[in-house]
Amino acid sequence: MRMTIAFVLTAVALSACAPKPESVVEQLIEAVNSHDIDGALELFTETAIVNTGGPVPYAGTEEIRAWLEELAATNFEIKAEIMEVIGDTVIEKERLSMDPWTAIGLSSLEGVSEITVAGGLVESLNFTFTEAALNQLQTAMLKATEPSHSNVPYVDGGNADQVLDIYLPAEGSEPFPTIVMIHGDGDEKEDHNAMAGFFNQAGFAAVLIDYGEPPGMASDALCSVAWTNANAGEYGLDPDRITVFGFSVGGMVASTIGALDDRATELQGCGYQLPAEGGVLGIATYEGVLGTPEGCLSASWCLVGSSQATGVPLTELSLIFEVLRDVSPEMWKDVETVGPAAEAFARQFPLYWLDGTEPPYLVIHGSGDEGLPRIGSEAFASRLQEAGVEAELLLLPNASHQSVYASSASFPDIAGAIVEFASQLGND
Repeated sequence: MRMTIAFVLTAVALSACAPKPESVVEQLIEAVNSHDIDGALELFTETAIVNTGGPVPYAGTEEIRAWLEELAATNFEIKAEIMEVIGDTVIEKERLSMDPWTAIGLSSLEGVSEITVAGGLVESLNFTFTEAALNQLQTAMLKATEPSHSNVPYVDGGNADQVLDIYLPAEGSEPFPTIVMIHGDGDEKEDHNAMAGFFNQAGFAAVLIDYGEPPGMASDALCSVAWTNANAGEYGLDPDRITVFGFSVGGMVASTIGALDDRATELQGCGYQLPAEGGVLGIATYEGVLGTPEGCLSASWCLVGSSQATGVPLTELSLIFEVLRDVSPEMWKDVETVGPAAEAFARQFPLYWLDGTEPPYLVIHGSGDEGLPRIGSEAFASRLQEAGVEAELLLLPNASHQSVYASSASFPDIAGAIVEFASQLGND
């Protein structure tokens, strides 16, 4: 009996001597922040496991040492607040910072650690970023995406607008399927590097173009596609897997080059050609200004914007809009019916060229955004389908015109839909 009591008393005494779990965790944080790798390592058991959300956890002394050395090299710092202690497990909220995050505009990121202590040493450490932190990190990484090739001319001896940037995936094998992106009015190609980064992460190369003013927008964009097709081998692109995506006015341009049946005329002066048919697997648009009678041609904002973009006086352009709105698009090519001015203006719109031979289209619109009413996209998709073109309309209830930029919560939905669409093309 006395021996049993002695053993119990000894065990209690030893337990009383062991530091509290929260004290061990505080020592660990202090050692990590001071880059004391040996000191931090002494606080782990020999069989400790550290899981930070990577593909495999760090197990054992050598792997944990390598992890601590990697943290020290990035000026890693932890600011922690203990949320709860359950037995030997400490749960704390942490705010972490390191140089690579600072370099892409993030001061810190938040996460939660669950640390189990046994005998005064860390037995396991499991860290998880909050969902908000993961979104912040993803956005910042996409915004930091840089082109593999910048300002490449797609017209020999062309002007400053006739250039493009090429973004190549960091992983994967060439040649890469390619998405050519046409930005909207007021943007530049660099404004959409995050979209290019998303495409890269999905295994697609991205070609972001600049282009001139009306009425040469479609010619420039088509020339950039012809250049991409002709120079694909040099840059690791697949000429047989090219999808074109356009945003806002760029959506009109993308849709028009998908429908054009007079490519040779549009490519005069380009220096490159595309086959009479093919060369583009599909067309995707987001909130495109698509020139439909139900949408753009019935909207004052489109009238004013078109006048500003083309220099055509409002009074003259108003008459053109009225003619095109009241005549079926199938008749827009009839100069005697619509007049030469309206016929020439209508050439910029995809419905002028629509004949049912077009590649598949994905038409995306933010259904909650009445700044650019969705009726234009709805009517365009409907007209494509009536002509026998494979066309899908995707309405995103929480997206707006600005959702094409990486800071929007709807950005992954838009970019993901384009990737899914492009991935399915050519698989039939």
